[in-house]
Amino acid sequence: MDIRNHKFEFGVLIKEAEDFLEEVRHLFSKSDLPEGVDNQKVSAIVNEIREEFYSKKQILR
Repeated sequence: MDIRNHKFEFGVLIKEAEDFLEEVRHLFSKSDLPEGVDNQKVSAIVNEIREEFYSKKQILR
């Protein structure tokens, strides 16, 4: 709403967005996160969570 009410100048917003994007790119380049997802690991974690959830659900009945 503040943007619609002209509380910010357009040029200032663009500069902040560009600065933010530059920071994100810099941090991304330094990140040690893997390029992709280990689908087998994710599936194993999801299965473990489901097993624990459903085993507790049986106890509550």
